[in-house]
Amino acid sequence: MLACPAQVAEAIRELRALHRYQLSCLTDPRNDSEVHQTIAAHTAITHAQMQDCLEEVMVLEKWDRVTLEMPEGLRRRLIKEMLED
Repeated sequence: MLACPAQVAEAIRELRALHRYQLSCLTDPRNDSEVHQTIAAHTAITHAQMQDCLEEVMVLEKWDRVTLEMPEGLRRRLIKEMLED
């Protein structure tokens, strides 16, 4: 359970890096701007979708959106899994 939201957050970070990279490619006149604009545009759309996904997961798992505190049930499960390893 805990690894999945973290993977979504990591995907969001990677999408941000990809978007920044595409914007930097646009500054080089030797590059095909249409290619990089297309990649940047789709990356922005995907980023928004993944942010929505993370928000939905946090609601489903009942995270405190103000403090980002882990719900008690998840905290107990994490501790139990750590003790079993």
